[in-house]
This record gives sequence, structure tokens and C-alpha cells, in this order.
Amino acid sequence: MGQRQDKDEIVYGDDCVGCFPAGKTPKYVYVRFSQVEKCPDPMRVPPNDRVFKLTQHEYNPCDWFYQGSTWRVEWQCAPDPAFVWFWLMDPETGV
Repeated sequence: MGQRQDKDEIVYGDDCVGCFPAGKTPKYVYVRFSQVEKCPDPMRVPPNDRVFKLTQHEYNPCDWFYQGSTWRVEWQCAPDPAFVWFWLMDPETGV
């Protein structure tokens, strides 16, 4: 499901049933965007080739997020109906 980050040992979090085998749900996932096109001004330049470390949500084990000053990134996995959802938002503009 992407490029493996060899520098960090895998830390396991709470089980996300249906998306990962039991005991294998990662507490952290890494997301790298590429080829995201810039929207018209005043939008920021997209964070292409930047790696974000997302942390598993405290109450929803199938949701990982990163909240910074310039970007909010969220990744959600759901087994039924099956989908994977990415969200990239500029918290300053709300878009």
C-alpha cells in the first residue's frame, strides 16, 4: 500500500478490523503527495514530495491524521463498504 519507510520501526496501534490483520494495524502511517496541482490564488502551493507522519485517531482506529500549521492530512480506511479516503486541507483557508 505504498512505499515502506525503513527508518522507523513499525509501532502497532489499535486494531482496524477489516483493513488490517489482527495486531497489525499501524499506529503511524506515512503519506507523500505527488503531482497535486495548485489551485488559483490565494491557495498554497501543494505539498508535493513532502512526507507527513499521520497518527492513529484515539477513538477511531481506522482513521489517521496530521495537523500542522499549514496542512491537515487525514487518511481513513473502511472495510464495509470498502473504501480508502485521503483528505488534504489548508487549515488557514478551510479548503
